[in-house]
Amino acid sequence: ENPKEWAMDPRGWEQVSDLIYDNKGIIRKELLVSKMGEEIAYSFMEYANNPPLSKKAILAKKYSSSDIPTGSDAKLALALSLRDANEKEVGQIRKFISDNLGKENLAVFDSLWVGKNDERAVQIAQMQSFINKGR
Repeated sequence: ENPKEWAMDPRGWEQVSDLIYDNKGIIRKELLVSKMGEEIAYSFMEYANNPPLSKKAILAKKYSSSDIPTGSDAKLALALSLRDANEKEVGQIRKFISDNLGKENLAVFDSLWVGKNDERAVQIAQMQSFINKGR
């Protein structure tokens, strides 16, 4: 009934994406502020200028604690960026998420990684069962 002045919906994010692509990847704060407000634009710019850890860096364990995001939005974004892990990588990726990004983000990752794939669902269930037995 009383939405925030700068509530971002899917259409709003599409407009932001169009702004970025129309400007050849150059992100101009003034344009973003006009679409999403000062606070969201600042957070978005900070995230865009400090991209998350790569899956490659995580798998190679080439990161430091300062590379791990502290904000909840950045943690979620990093977890989502890792969803392309393959079946051999998922165990190590899940451990990283669990240890550094939180159980909530692990649950989101698991859901997206599994999708509608029954074999992946079984693999995740086996990993969870193994972890639960280790307690």
